[in-house]
Amino acid sequence: MAERLGALLDDERRRGFVGRRRELDAFAAALRGASSHRVLFVHGPGGIGKTTLLDRFRLLAVDAGRPVAQLHGRDQEIGPDTLLDATTGPGDGGVVVLVDGYERLGPLDGWIRDTWLPGLATDAVVALAGRDAPAPVWRTDPGWRALVSVHALDRLGGHEAAELLTRAGVDEALVDRLVELGAGHPLALGLLADAAAQGRVPTTLADLPDLVAELLPVVTDEAPDEAHAVGLELCAHVWSLTEGLLREAVGDRTPTVWRWLASRPFISHGPGGLYTHDLVREVLEAEYAHRAPEDQPWLHQLIRRHARRHLKDASGAEVLRAATQLLWLHRKAMPIGGAYASVLEQESVTVAPGRISDHDDVVRTVRAWEGDGEARLAGEWMAACPDALRVMRRGDELVAFTVALACPVEPVLESDDPVVTAVLGHVARLGPLRPGERVSVLRFGGGTDRYQHDPELAVLGGISLIAEWLSRPFAWAWSLTLAPEVFDGVFAYMGFEHRLELDGARVAYGLDWRRIGFDRWYSIAVERTITGEVGPIDRRLLRPPPLDRSAFDTAVKAALRALHHPDELAAGALMGTEVAATDAGPDVERLQDRVRQAVARLGLDPTADELARVLDRTFVHPAASQEAAAEALGLPFSTYRRRLARATERVTDLLWAVELGELRFDDP
Repeated sequence: MAERLGALLDDERRRGFVGRRRELDAFAAALRGASSHRVLFVHGPGGIGKTTLLDRFRLLAVDAGRPVAQLHGRDQEIGPDTLLDATTGPGDGGVVVLVDGYERLGPLDGWIRDTWLPGLATDAVVALAGRDAPAPVWRTDPGWRALVSVHALDRLGGHEAAELLTRAGVDEALVDRLVELGAGHPLALGLLADAAAQGRVPTTLADLPDLVAELLPVVTDEAPDEAHAVGLELCAHVWSLTEGLLREAVGDRTPTVWRWLASRPFISHGPGGLYTHDLVREVLEAEYAHRAPEDQPWLHQLIRRHARRHLKDASGAEVLRAATQLLWLHRKAMPIGGAYASVLEQESVTVAPGRISDHDDVVRTVRAWEGDGEARLAGEWMAACPDALRVMRRGDELVAFTVALACPVEPVLESDDPVVTAVLGHVARLGPLRPGERVSVLRFGGGTDRYQHDPELAVLGGISLIAEWLSRPFAWAWSLTLAPEVFDGVFAYMGFEHRLELDGARVAYGLDWRRIGFDRWYSIAVERTITGEVGPIDRRLLRPPPLDRSAFDTAVKAALRALHHPDELAAGALMGTEVAATDAGPDVERLQDRVRQAVARLGLDPTADELARVLDRTFVHPAASQEAAAEALGLPFSTYRRRLARATERVTDLLWAVELGELRFDDP
């Protein structure tokens, strides 16, 4: 029986500890002298379990009969004398020294490595635990490389997290939910177990503001100023933070803020940018949602605009990376949003354009699930449109694919595909495509395990669709599935209003971009992350049916004449087009600005400079009359009229390109 309270505490700590087998084995080997290692360096973000692991080291050392000295870097008075006093005296043989908070001892690191540690007995064992990885010299010096064992602590695995909760007394029915919320983070799991013991079972971390308040100072560092705070908030919201995106938010402070973010122990630097530790992201998002919910639309808008600008000259994997960024923002609001985190947080998972060598695997998978006819069509579509294939790999293994078409396709294949023919027929009945317009159709998609029930397909399908819509303009978007029970809720969240049942098996979901526009639609999707709204977009927010080219030309002429008369412009037909569109709906000032931008852009063409000057003097900075404009330009009236007609045609062509999505003017 334990005689002291401390012994009872130690017994309970032994029973409650789970995981960290590799670190425990390394420490035990050092105690026995069974390895060359005498210094263990343990590092990881706040709350990941470093202090708990050091305490388990202490118990192992005590069980082995070793004297133990414990120190913490947070102690103000810790210095060389403190370390020397802890390891000298009659009982210094075989001493075990445990130093927590080592990141605070940066100024002593060189002295510790060059003076203190070399002076210890050869059977001493030292464990240093901190947020930061050890300085490179610990690994590059031939001597220390042989004596130091470095351990980066990561989150607990699912089974370990469940065991931790079970040992803490959590009801079995609640374990899976709390495992998901805790994301393998020991401190969070412990706090969640405590909340469950009080009868508080959250749906998200945001449901427990007191828990977030406890976690926040542990897992993050206080931002030095506003620019650093903005950078941290942005890093917490995005899938990966690039320097370009950070520059959009903090301008010339980018280098300083970037270095600070990259140095945080809870942020890692990967090939796509900076990635926030998953639990830290959850904690920060919960904090921001409580403290500054108005920031969310601003962040979404910033990220979307950056993606638009970045993708102007991008292709392939860059397009898919930007699409992943945008999709990631909606992971919590979409019905299958949990799949995004579970799939994308696997380090070995990548999304990329398909290769010719993937075609056989795709055809084989389609044949297994849909039969020979569909497999033949999949092969023909990929042969005609190799860029239509996008894939997800786990390591080198293909685990999911999508085939997204831009119709009409040359050579024409639609007539050979009854499913695509039916979709395009529905579009034609609602409003024929105008010259130059195309329809996006996600025709095939599946995972290699459960086909259209695979979470990998849900993630890849979303990325593929966003990538399509970002990379080129479409009049319509359609997606086909054999599993409506999985995707009905997804497309209801996305506001797709057309649902067609085709060939007795497939369901197609469609949205007329001409009635809403991508930017306006995305703003509505952002609002839905907050409101939880689903279903078709409010018809009051839709534009009128699209103008054909003849009606559009007439509307442009009317808008030029009314350029300085907002009331007339607001009543004109051009207000229902992309030319007047903003995230918040049609806007007269945006229409005026776009018309002026079209005239200015015409003037950038040396062959059209005279035409632009005619438009400027007639409509933008108008003279009292056309005769006065001709006189001011030094032109015979007949010449002026001919140039005005040509100039009006040219500027109408530019605005038509804006209407079709082929041309984007910079935001005013």
